[in-house]
Amino acid sequence: MLFGTGTIAQLLLPASGGTKKAYDKHRLFPTNFLKGEPYGHTKGSRANFMCVDYQKNIYISDDDPRVYVKKFKDALGDEACRFTCEENAIPLGFGEMDYLDFLKERRVPMSKVIKDSFSRL
Repeated sequence: MLFGTGTIAQLLLPASGGTKKAYDKHRLFPTNFLKGEPYGHTKGSRANFMCVDYQKNIYISDDDPRVYVKKFKDALGDEACRFTCEENAIPLGFGEMDYLDFLKERRVPMSKVIKDSFSRL
Protein backbone atom coordinates (compact mmCIF):
# COMPACT_ATOMS: atom_id res chain seq x y z
CA MET A 1 0.00 0.00 0.00
CA LEU A 2 1.44 3.38 -0.96
CA PHE A 3 2.84 5.21 2.08
CA GLY A 4 1.15 2.79 4.44
CA THR A 5 2.04 -0.04 6.75
CA GLY A 6 -0.92 -2.26 5.87
CA THR A 7 -1.58 -4.48 2.92
CA ILE A 8 -4.27 -4.49 0.27
CA ALA A 9 -5.49 -7.80 1.69
CA GLN A 10 -6.17 -6.14 5.05
CA LEU A 11 -8.24 -3.43 3.39
CA LEU A 12 -10.30 -6.03 1.53
CA LEU A 13 -11.41 -7.80 4.73
CA PRO A 14 -15.15 -7.47 5.43
CA ALA A 15 -14.39 -5.77 8.77
CA SER A 16 -12.64 -2.97 6.85
CA GLY A 17 -15.87 -2.12 5.07
CA GLY A 18 -18.69 0.15 5.97
CA THR A 19 -20.45 2.79 3.97
CA LYS A 20 -17.15 3.77 2.31
CA LYS A 21 -14.46 1.47 0.91
CA ALA A 22 -11.29 1.35 3.01
CA TYR A 23 -9.17 1.96 -0.10
CA ASP A 24 -9.27 4.08 -3.23
CA LYS A 25 -7.64 4.06 -6.62
CA HIS A 26 -5.33 7.07 -6.62
CA ARG A 27 -3.48 8.75 -9.46
CA LEU A 28 0.12 9.37 -8.49
CA PHE A 29 -0.04 12.45 -10.70
CA PRO A 30 -3.60 13.64 -9.93
CA THR A 31 -5.93 14.56 -12.79
CA ASN A 32 -6.40 18.16 -11.66
CA PHE A 33 -2.65 18.55 -11.24
CA LEU A 34 -2.10 17.37 -14.83
CA LYS A 35 -4.67 19.85 -16.13
CA GLY A 36 -2.34 22.63 -14.99
CA GLU A 37 0.70 21.04 -16.58
CA PRO A 38 1.57 21.24 -20.26
CA TYR A 39 -0.08 17.83 -20.76
CA GLY A 40 -3.59 19.30 -20.71
CA HIS A 41 -5.33 15.95 -20.50
CA THR A 42 -7.03 13.84 -17.91
CA LYS A 43 -6.93 10.45 -19.62
CA GLY A 44 -4.62 8.44 -17.43
CA SER A 45 -2.20 5.68 -18.04
CA ARG A 46 -2.46 2.50 -15.97
CA ALA A 47 1.07 3.26 -14.78
CA ASN A 48 -0.29 6.37 -13.03
CA PHE A 49 -2.66 4.41 -10.77
CA MET A 50 -1.98 3.16 -7.26
CA CYS A 51 -4.11 1.77 -4.47
CA VAL A 52 -4.08 3.86 -1.28
CA ASP A 53 -6.17 3.79 1.85
CA TYR A 54 -9.12 6.15 1.86
CA GLN A 55 -7.64 8.60 4.38
CA LYS A 56 -4.38 9.00 2.45
CA ASN A 57 -6.29 9.61 -0.76
CA ILE A 58 -8.20 12.45 0.92
CA TYR A 59 -4.94 13.79 2.41
CA ILE A 60 -3.16 13.77 -0.97
CA SER A 61 -6.17 15.21 -2.83
CA ASP A 62 -4.94 16.95 -6.01
CA ASP A 63 -1.55 17.96 -4.62
CA ASP A 64 1.53 18.19 -6.77
CA PRO A 65 3.56 14.98 -6.22
CA ARG A 66 6.50 17.16 -5.17
CA VAL A 67 4.36 18.39 -2.26
CA TYR A 68 2.67 15.22 -1.04
CA VAL A 69 5.71 12.93 -1.46
CA LYS A 70 7.77 15.33 0.67
CA LYS A 71 5.07 15.29 3.39
CA PHE A 72 5.12 11.50 3.52
CA LYS A 73 8.90 11.33 3.34
CA ASP A 74 9.20 13.77 6.26
CA ALA A 75 6.66 11.75 8.27
CA LEU A 76 7.87 8.23 7.44
CA GLY A 77 11.58 8.66 6.74
CA ASP A 78 13.74 7.83 3.75
CA GLU A 79 13.87 4.07 4.34
CA ALA A 80 10.09 3.64 4.59
CA CYS A 81 9.56 5.71 1.44
CA ARG A 82 12.19 3.71 -0.44
CA PHE A 83 10.52 0.48 0.70
CA THR A 84 7.00 1.55 -0.32
CA CYS A 85 8.22 2.68 -3.74
CA GLU A 86 10.05 -0.59 -4.36
CA GLU A 87 7.11 -2.69 -3.16
CA ASN A 88 4.73 -0.80 -5.44
CA ALA A 89 6.96 -0.70 -8.54
CA ILE A 90 7.31 3.07 -8.33
CA PRO A 91 10.60 4.69 -9.37
CA LEU A 92 12.47 6.33 -6.50
CA GLY A 93 12.15 10.09 -6.63
CA PHE A 94 8.98 9.93 -8.72
CA GLY A 95 7.68 13.09 -7.06
CA GLU A 96 10.42 15.09 -8.75
CA MET A 97 9.91 13.54 -12.18
CA ASP A 98 8.15 14.90 -15.22
CA TYR A 99 4.89 12.98 -15.76
CA LEU A 100 5.86 11.45 -19.10
CA ASP A 101 9.30 10.45 -17.78
CA PHE A 102 7.58 8.91 -14.74
CA LEU A 103 5.30 6.80 -16.96
CA LYS A 104 8.27 5.53 -18.95
CA GLU A 105 10.27 4.77 -15.79
CA ARG A 106 7.41 3.05 -13.95
CA ARG A 107 6.62 0.63 -16.73
CA VAL A 108 9.98 -1.11 -16.21
CA PRO A 109 9.48 -2.12 -12.55
CA MET A 110 5.79 -2.87 -13.21
CA SER A 111 6.73 -5.35 -15.92
CA LYS A 112 9.30 -6.94 -13.59
CA VAL A 113 6.68 -7.43 -10.85
CA ILE A 114 4.31 -9.02 -13.38
CA LYS A 115 7.06 -11.27 -14.77
CA ASP A 116 8.20 -12.35 -11.29
CA SER A 117 4.61 -13.04 -10.21
CA PHE A 118 3.87 -15.03 -13.33
CA SER A 119 7.01 -17.14 -12.87
CA ARG A 120 5.83 -18.13 -9.37
CA LEU A 121 2.57 -19.61 -10.72
